[in-house]
Amino acid sequence: MTAWALVASVAMLLLNAFFVAVEFALVASRRPKLEALAGDAEPNRRLRTALHSL
Repeated sequence: MTAWALVASVAMLLLNAFFVAVEFALVASRRPKLEALAGDAEPNRRLRTALHSL
């Protein structure tokens, strides 16, 4: 039981770290720069998602 609790705790910690990194990336990005990137070429799915999230 203790091993499963440890594995679950580490998994939740890693998942939380991932979401914190995503949040930090969205907060640090600037909308005008992303819009300029979208206007230069065919915007990819990640760029469209980032613009929609802001």
